[in-house]
Amino acid sequence: MTEAAILKEIETLSQAVARLQQRVEDLEDLRDLETAIAENAGKPLIPWDQAKAELDLEFTPEFEQSIREAEHDMAEGKSPRVREPEDS
Repeated sequence: MTEAAILKEIETLSQAVARLQQRVEDLEDLRDLETAIAENAGKPLIPWDQAKAELDLEFTPEFEQSIREAEHDMAEGKSPRVREPEDS
């Protein structure tokens, strides 16, 4: 195997490791989120406007609309929308 081929293979493996590290971090975040949801089950939710004000957040109207739609869906008992990672 030539040096160039070895370097290319190392780069390919490095990129694969980076993707796997990100996936592990995502799974750890998901585990933490699921734990927090279970611990807070049945507790009243903080209204979006209150959370936004407390955290001094500013979002586009489109994003705010998507939050309101998600809140409405959750109130109706619909499952949350989940985005899959692009690399899966």
